[in-house]
Amino acid sequence: MSSALTRFRGLLFRTGRYFRKNGVRMTAKKIIRRILKNDWLPQDEDELYEQEMWQVPPEQIWHMPETLLPYGGKISAVIPAYNGAHELPQLLDALKGQKGVGELELVVVDSGSTDKTPDLAEQAGAKVIRITQEEFSHSYARKLGAENASGEYLLFMTQDALPDGENWLLHMLQPALTSGAAAVSCYEKPRPDSDLISRITVWQWRRIMCGGEDRLASLPEDTAYESIRPCAQLTDNACLIKRQIYMDMGGHRGSFAEDLELGVRMLYAGYSLALLDSVSVIHSHTRIPLYHFKRSIVDVCFLDGQFDDFRGSELSLQETVSGIAGACCTIKTFLESLAVGPDRQESPREFGEGIRKQFNHIILGLKAMSEAEVRRRVLADAPGFDEDTRQFTLELLDMIPGDYHFSPELSMLTGRYIMHTICPYLDSVGRMADENLWEELPGLMWQYYGQRAGYYVGANRISTKDKNSPIFEFTEKYSVGI
Repeated sequence: MSSALTRFRGLLFRTGRYFRKNGVRMTAKKIIRRILKNDWLPQDEDELYEQEMWQVPPEQIWHMPETLLPYGGKISAVIPAYNGAHELPQLLDALKGQKGVGELELVVVDSGSTDKTPDLAEQAGAKVIRITQEEFSHSYARKLGAENASGEYLLFMTQDALPDGENWLLHMLQPALTSGAAAVSCYEKPRPDSDLISRITVWQWRRIMCGGEDRLASLPEDTAYESIRPCAQLTDNACLIKRQIYMDMGGHRGSFAEDLELGVRMLYAGYSLALLDSVSVIHSHTRIPLYHFKRSIVDVCFLDGQFDDFRGSELSLQETVSGIAGACCTIKTFLESLAVGPDRQESPREFGEGIRKQFNHIILGLKAMSEAEVRRRVLADAPGFDEDTRQFTLELLDMIPGDYHFSPELSMLTGRYIMHTICPYLDSVGRMADENLWEELPGLMWQYYGQRAGYYVGANRISTKDKNSPIFEFTEKYSVGI
């Protein structure tokens, strides 16, 4: 199939998707804009600077009891650990300080730590199970810990997570004690020192997945990916589950997203899952752009294997790579314009409107850029741009030598991310667009670039029928270490 025909089919697919979401009027206006090619992020395309809270179906809303039921039984906290001497003791102490519960058993599965992790765990009273690094997987470590636990309930946590308060575990127990939930997870609160993308991602994820309500979810009638994932999204940063149910289900499986996979199986087995918005576990990471890139590739490939109807962006390799390289140049140009930084403060709405105009101008300026010019731009330095990010971008360009053509998809998506996610977040926390934001933006932009570039690469991988495509070897290389 010719590259022109592939691009045409991709264009039809995206137009159809936009039509289903926005209707005839908006689709016609967008087609006219694309023909004129003078307004890539139009003011009337959608509601700027606003992000709607997902509406929880009324039948899923669950209310935390005003008077919490105490629990006098035994709970086993299962915690995989590796070189966690600087954080695990704090978690174990916080768990031992939980109120309103009976006996708490600590089970730590150590995977070959070279620091004092296992010794510190034993000093805290934990049962320590030792495995090698070669034996470790997230599923194996958790299942092994569960097999060596004796509590009625299992509490799966990670070594870098913390209960948010001394009554945290008692709140986690309530859906199981009062409403028969088989498993319970809560939302994650970022650490005070977390980076901007962590804070924004948690805020956005909470709005999309929790909708501002505590929920008790069962298998929805519509089992499409978009419907079932919000109902199945357990998280092993904090997951409480009846031990007998866990063992009957066969425990965790797989090497990635084992918590979501377990949640899906539990729903299909007829169990209900509680997903709590009013309860939080403190957990976040600061990740480099390369990690975000690799994680997104693995995410997309996992979702494709888990859900039959999961669909990524159906772009050709040429469109995928051109879009990623173009976005790299767009972000560089945008950040260079902020290098000096304005001496004024702007409201989130004013900032978003300025971004709309600025990205339109940047995209128009880059539209005629040749492949040689794109490569020169990728090789050039820019605020926050590191060598790893440059390397995977150049490797992608090397897959389509002489076939680069301007593709605005990811560049426009980046502009929309600022307008529809960053700006509403700033507004929600009462923060202005100011000098402090300019300092954080370079890191945030390249982390987001890594996320979305990885998504597009993964989407191309799962949609590619040509097994000789270089995308297969590339994704194998960049799926390691997650």
